[in-house]
Amino acid sequence: LLDLMRKDSRFAELLNGSVRISPIAGVPGHGRFDELRNEWTSFSQYLEEINSHLPGGSLSHELTNMTIDLDTSVFSDLTSDVAVAAYDAAVTTAIALCKQCDSEGECDFNFRGFVDSIVNASFEFEGASGIVHFDETCNRRPDSYAQLLENFVTNSSSGTLEIIFAGHWVPSADQWAYDEALHYAGGRKDPPRFTDEIPTEYNYIKAWERALVNSFAILVYCLLSVICVWMCIYKEDKIVKASQPVFLYVVLFGIGVSTGAVFSLGIDDNVTSDMDALDFHCMFPVWLWSMGTT
Repeated sequence: LLDLMRKDSRFAELLNGSVRISPIAGVPGHGRFDELRNEWTSFSQYLEEINSHLPGGSLSHELTNMTIDLDTSVFSDLTSDVAVAAYDAAVTTAIALCKQCDSEGECDFNFRGFVDSIVNASFEFEGASGIVHFDETCNRRPDSYAQLLENFVTNSSSGTLEIIFAGHWVPSADQWAYDEALHYAGGRKDPPRFTDEIPTEYNYIKAWERALVNSFAILVYCLLSVICVWMCIYKEDKIVKASQPVFLYVVLFGIGVSTGAVFSLGIDDNVTSDMDALDFHCMFPVWLWSMGTT
């Protein structure tokens, strides 16, 4: 994210004043994490310390020559939330395994005892990601994570976007504790005002549109009536007889039924709030079209 900000100033300007929550405190600026990072200043120190606690070092074990040989690529200066969580996971494993040993150094390793040690209510230690403890399902408790509130702020002198740690989550109080005032867009430190609620456009059918369509429907009924009267008057005409008057009446009736759907289509929430009536007018045109064209 920071790389994108450095490459594109428009992107940095867009994010100026925004905030981000880091669920795990694997970022510089968090006390426990800085302490951890400063403690392990080099890979050789890390390797030496680990080997001093492996069999062959200070712990007694049958395999007296057991040491660890890791490539330097596993240790880097790249800090991340995942790295800190992995560190605390390793510490959790080490503590749970140590609980399988007695004061004489005799160990009885078994998976059930390992899990029971972790889910025990008394299992707790202060890790780099917060106070580490687990629930009965061996999952990390959500309130045990250290959460930081990060604020993206543009540096006035360099023009680059920087991250300021504005606060942290306090589980016991169920609220954020602000270490300093938040910076908002435009460099302001006071929250922007709430804007007026934007009115929702429901696109209701306008009254004049409903009246126009209904007028055309009435005109259709008038024309149908005129045609029916004309057919009654000239029912003895050979052309009318050849056109099968009964079939013509059925067609006119079907047109009239289909046209009636127009009146229901014009009923929406702006006309009535009765849901039963709206449901009826929603489905009624489908039946009219089906019967009118059958």
